[in-house]
Amino acid sequence: MKTQTRLEHCDKAIEHYSRAINLKPNFAIAYYHRGNTYLIKGNVDHNKDNYDRAIKDFTLAIAFKADFAKAYNGRGNAYSAKGDYDLAIDDFNKAIELRPNLAKLYVNRGEVYGDKGEYARAIENHNKAIALNPDLSGAYYNRGMVWLQQSECEKASADLTTAKTMGTDIIASFHKEYESVSDFERKHGIQLPADIATMLTPQQA
Repeated sequence: MKTQTRLEHCDKAIEHYSRAINLKPNFAIAYYHRGNTYLIKGNVDHNKDNYDRAIKDFTLAIAFKADFAKAYNGRGNAYSAKGDYDLAIDDFNKAIELRPNLAKLYVNRGEVYGDKGEYARAIENHNKAIALNPDLSGAYYNRGMVWLQQSECEKASADLTTAKTMGTDIIASFHKEYESVSDFERKHGIQLPADIATMLTPQQA
């Protein structure tokens, strides 16, 4: 879906949830969904104002429903997108306290620990996610990337291969964060083995 079309869909959804909120101002689920839509919109247009709007809506959802684990998770994702990693971890901790068996929460927390450079904690969280749901391909991809940042190339290759076999487009996932293999190597001071570099490089037409 093209960027403009995605933004238009987001705007229509926001309008819909806003109408619901006007009719029922304490409607926690509507705030959650509108917040999630602002989060998606921010990921598309990279406008930090949308992350702030998402945070505001998730906070209102939590105010009306204190045990709303998904709202804590959503707010954690919005904080993470802004680079507010400690606030994100606080929210993921609360979400996990409420829903300790939801594997995706550990993936999200592990990803933030990876962004902070706390690799042991990142691996621990991805391990937990995989233990809870061995079919969660994103956990293998994320763990593989953490291994890669530590130059644990054999472990990285195994996890990235598993993620790819399970259906994750590892090239697309990689290029959401890095312009190229060279960009990754420059940012992390790592020289990737040729086989892993090939795995993460789009095939020439």
